[in-house]
Formats: sequence, C-alpha cells, structure tokens
Amino acid sequence: MAFDGIITKSVVSELNNILIKARVNKIFEPNKNEIILSLYNNGENYLLDINIHPENYRINISKHTKPNPANAMNYCMLLRKYLIGFKITSIKSYDLERIIKIHFEGTNEIHDNTSYTLIIELMGRRSNVILL
Repeated sequence: MAFDGIITKSVVSELNNILIKARVNKIFEPNKNEIILSLYNNGENYLLDINIHPENYRINISKHTKPNPANAMNYCMLLRKYLIGFKITSIKSYDLERIIKIHFEGTNEIHDNTSYTLIIELMGRRSNVILL
C-alpha cells in the first residue's frame, strides 16, 4: 500500500495519542536508511521506526529491535547529541502532505531550555530526515 498523505495524516494522529510527552532514551541507526528512536512514556517503552528506503519508506511504532553496527554512523551520533533526554511536544503533518514534523523540547548541557524539530519527508527516492 502506498504511504500517501491520507495514511500520513492517520499515522500522525495515532502517534499524537501515544507519544506526546515521551522522552527520548536511545537512538539507533541500523542502516543508512533507518533511524529508530527509543521512547519512554506513561510507564511503557516504544520504538519509533523512521525508514526512508526508496521502496519501503514509512514511520511506525515497532516492538522489534534490530541489530545495530558496532560503530554508530555520523548522523546517528548527531541525533544522540541533541535529542537524548528531550521530550516530544508535538507531532504534525500539514494538509495531505507526506511531511511530518516532530518537535522536541528539553534542556541542553548548559541547562538552557532548547527546542529542536525533526522533519521527516516520506517522498520515495527523495525521502529525507532533517534536524533543525
């Protein structure tokens, strides 16, 4: 089934019900097309699987862990540096676009309140994950 704007809208609605105020515990990058955020909310652990493979792009909650490489990739290290310990404040998609914005808030290493946005574009070959 195609991951179009209607599916994106319903997935974002479900993610909002489950993941608002969830805290980022760990971040994994099993391969160059996949990022997994380990989240904790209301006494439960969740795995948010973001996959930007050209033929299999999606975002979903998963219960299955995947083997990770011994050395983390550069983008994974960047996400770990900025997002671990932060909480999700909102998850949005606009109209029927296949773009999802996840907003994070927390304190950085010098205890300043900081916010970041993870933009996920689910566009087939042109899929992308951007940290602002």
